[in-house]
Amino acid sequence: MAYEGIYINGPAVVRVKGGAQTSVSTLYNASGNIATVTTLGVTEGPVRVSWDFKHRNINSDILGQGVPAEVMSELVEAKVSMDLVYFDPFVLDTCIREATAGYDVTGYTNNVGGRMMGRGQALYASGNHYISLSVLEAEYGYALGPFDRPHRFQASFLEGRNEWPLSVKRSVVHLDWRAISYVNPSDSVQNPVWDNVND
Repeated sequence: MAYEGIYINGPAVVRVKGGAQTSVSTLYNASGNIATVTTLGVTEGPVRVSWDFKHRNINSDILGQGVPAEVMSELVEAKVSMDLVYFDPFVLDTCIREATAGYDVTGYTNNVGGRMMGRGQALYASGNHYISLSVLEAEYGYALGPFDRPHRFQASFLEGRNEWPLSVKRSVVHLDWRAISYVNPSDSVQNPVWDNVND
């Protein structure tokens, strides 16, 4: 069940950080390196965060199928929506490529679906395609003080329909992100959906 969680005041600075493989430039993406923390853009207004709580009913013969005897929590994920009034197209290209688990979507390769996003790797390791998405209220800018908290979604990716006009010099780009609590199967470390840590 999803509900509106929080609004992060805007305009806000949006930063991203990806796996080690995103440091490699491609023919179409000469400056989209996000292997270190990189600014994606600035939002036009507030960033909307919706929490989607997952639950499963545990039914019993005594109560029947209509009313659960217990409810099991299956944790939560977040949806992060934003409109960027300024963005770096090369950084956005890298975010798009990582959302397809590293496939080049420029049309010059034969891509096949079914690749895992994390690929059994720790966050930021080569081959892990989740992106750390950080939102900083623009009033704080780049110099975070000791009491200023960024909003970080460590295992994020672009999801759904994200549209922006082509062949225009300036445009507002709408992006929808999904953030999960990624568990690395090799060490069973679970990363939080959201925290206030600065990358």
